[in-house]
Amino acid sequence: MQNKKTGRQSPDYTALIWCVSIGLVCFAAHIFICKVLTADPAVTGLVLLAVYIAAVSFFLIRVIKYHINQNSADSVISANTNALRDLLAQIGTGLVLTDGNGRIIWYNDALGEEFSLGTEGVGTSMYSFFDITEEKLLNETVENGGKIFKYDRKHHYNVTCFKVRANIKSRDDVHSFYLTVFNDTTKLDLAKKKLENESPAMAYIVVDNLEELAQYVKVSYRQATNEIELILKDWAQSIGGVLREYDRDRYIMFFTRSKLEKCIEDKFSILDKIRSIRLSDDDTNMPVTVSMGISSAPVRDENDVLDLTAIERDAASALDMALQRGGDQVACKSENGMEYFGGRTKTMQKRTRVRARVIATKLCALISESKRVLIMGHKNPDFDSIGACVGIARLAMYCGVECRIIADLSHENFKISTEKLVGLPEYTDVFIDGASAIDLLTPDTLLIITDANNFRIIEAPEIAENAKTIYVIDHHRQTDEMPASVVNPPYIDPAASSSCELVSEILEQCVPTGTLLKEEANVLLSGIMVDTKYFTRTTSTRTFSAALYLRGEGGNSEVARTFFNENYNDYLAEAKFGGDVTTYRNRIAITKSPGTGSPADRIAAAKAADKLLTVRGIDASFALVDTGNSINISARSNGKINVQLILEKLNGGGHFDVAGAQVQNTTMLDATVMLKAAIDEYLDNNKS
Repeated sequence: MQNKKTGRQSPDYTALIWCVSIGLVCFAAHIFICKVLTADPAVTGLVLLAVYIAAVSFFLIRVIKYHINQNSADSVISANTNALRDLLAQIGTGLVLTDGNGRIIWYNDALGEEFSLGTEGVGTSMYSFFDITEEKLLNETVENGGKIFKYDRKHHYNVTCFKVRANIKSRDDVHSFYLTVFNDTTKLDLAKKKLENESPAMAYIVVDNLEELAQYVKVSYRQATNEIELILKDWAQSIGGVLREYDRDRYIMFFTRSKLEKCIEDKFSILDKIRSIRLSDDDTNMPVTVSMGISSAPVRDENDVLDLTAIERDAASALDMALQRGGDQVACKSENGMEYFGGRTKTMQKRTRVRARVIATKLCALISESKRVLIMGHKNPDFDSIGACVGIARLAMYCGVECRIIADLSHENFKISTEKLVGLPEYTDVFIDGASAIDLLTPDTLLIITDANNFRIIEAPEIAENAKTIYVIDHHRQTDEMPASVVNPPYIDPAASSSCELVSEILEQCVPTGTLLKEEANVLLSGIMVDTKYFTRTTSTRTFSAALYLRGEGGNSEVARTFFNENYNDYLAEAKFGGDVTTYRNRIAITKSPGTGSPADRIAAAKAADKLLTVRGIDASFALVDTGNSINISARSNGKINVQLILEKLNGGGHFDVAGAQVQNTTMLDATVMLKAAIDEYLDNNKS
């Protein structure tokens, strides 16, 4: 008979069968020998008896040996089982055996102590202290680096933190038992948190506008810098940081991440303290501001060693972001991305053109080193986007490099502004669409993007994704980090009125007088006019200087003004905004339109926002229009409210006092609620 445990024949039954069988054989042999062979029965019986006794003795010896070995093995197994049971009971990791329905079959001392089960835990439910089923826990996995790993679920109980993992044990394919392991990671988590809090953070700090302000106010420059430095040193001392000046009005500071978190909670009130500095008693509208770039990401190299050079590089990149967004703010880079704080004051225009001359030289070198130049602006182009593209095309022609402008050839603004250009010999085949541009993209092609730094809204994002070298010229605040293919630093100046102003300055620096065509000058002039609302908003001496240059190259404001003439559809679209206007929080106007279904709706929204801003007591205006698959928002400000920061909450962007956003797949009601929530957050965090 087969043994169920070992799968072998039991020696007890084998010996019995053999003994009976041999006895029967001996008895049959005795009869056969005595009857047939007529042998002596006594002698035959004695011989067969001796054989039988020998055979039985042999099998009895085997049975005895088997029992001796079996008893010895059972004693060893029993001893090992008891030792294993004692070990599991005393091990410091919590272990519990359940039946798949949460019912506890067995648990060790560590688990009983952690969850206060005492000696009465068997038979109770594991779900009283852990609410995930065994089957769900067993099947949870996580992907890392293309490989699938078992997922350890975090579980908190009182003040203790566990990593929990389940393992299945089956018996006879009938009953399933789950061994769940509760590994206490409280001390390890505290050690990691302490290490993280004590890891270094680095900040670059630069005074934004002291040099420019000193040109307007008679004040001791050194006295002002000493006052700023004193505030910064007090701030550094309060957070346990080390502050050093490495250049005039430029500082570097080291501190810990735990102190950085406190600064974030405080929303960097140091900006307000610096902003409270006034250079004279009679000039209350010209505050001093600083910008900071901070890196706190725990960057480590391939050997898991803290990489301080990478932290320094990230801090410098964050400072560039803060300055390109207009200054008076903190850009903080962490493992969660880039965060911004501040940005309450309007950017001051710098009077010097040194930067424009440097950019012009650099851009000419980039163009000359390229085989071809592709130029594009943003989708739904306005005159500023189109004019900046035309100006860069003229620069490429001057450098003797083939160029193409990627645009929406069917857009009304494009047709109006380029009507005179498309007939000129220089512009034969210059304007193309995005599909045609794909075939022209090669490794030695330079892509220049104007009037946009958000790559989600450019005319042909697929071109930018595949371009090896990209240069950006824009006057909007930067909202995202640039791809690695963008030449650093890009030419982003939020203080400029328009991209056409920046491009005009570049052309004035490097293109001989008389090179620019009057048709090109008119398009560039229209770009400045549209973003300054006919030179009544965000203008400076640089703006009028650029317009003067274009006028000298043949530009005519009367001709450029004709680009803005409305057609009948534009008039109807603008009229839709008149019936739904509300005032929010006593200083903000919001108007809404169901839209007419034409591209003119977006232009009408911008005009409606402009018109609302002329109402007395209104500091900012927002115009919402339903375009079918999205709600478009145009925002305007008189300089007291940063509408760009408000619309950033809705994934929009723009300028301090001119911004826009598109809210996809939503209703007008929901978009209005989202806008009001963003306004509330901005006003509540920037109370003055």
